[in-house]
Amino acid sequence: MGKVLWILIMAAISFLFTELGIHARERKSPMWFNPGKPVDEDEISDVRAYNKKNGTMWLSFSGILWLCTLLGIVHVKAAGYCMIAACLAGVFLLPSIYNRILEQYSKKPSA
Repeated sequence: MGKVLWILIMAAISFLFTELGIHARERKSPMWFNPGKPVDEDEISDVRAYNKKNGTMWLSFSGILWLCTLLGIVHVKAAGYCMIAACLAGVFLLPSIYNRILEQYSKKPSA
């Protein structure tokens, strides 16, 4: 029962992050990272490329979660460790990666 529950919960979570990545890639207006702090289209030099990178970031994270999900078929405890590592890494890496994307595509002020 533990494996089935793990797979159901992790598949749902992984699917949500996959959908977030797809949604980010397909948005016409800029995708943002922080809740409640939208990015204005006038602040981004290339919205399409910016959203593509944002979507790729979320799809990459979801890929790791899908690996943890599949690992649960073989070994639930190892999958749990995988999930903990993914979440801890994500807490630190995702904001850092997003900030680099934002910096890369932010319009530079005119001198």
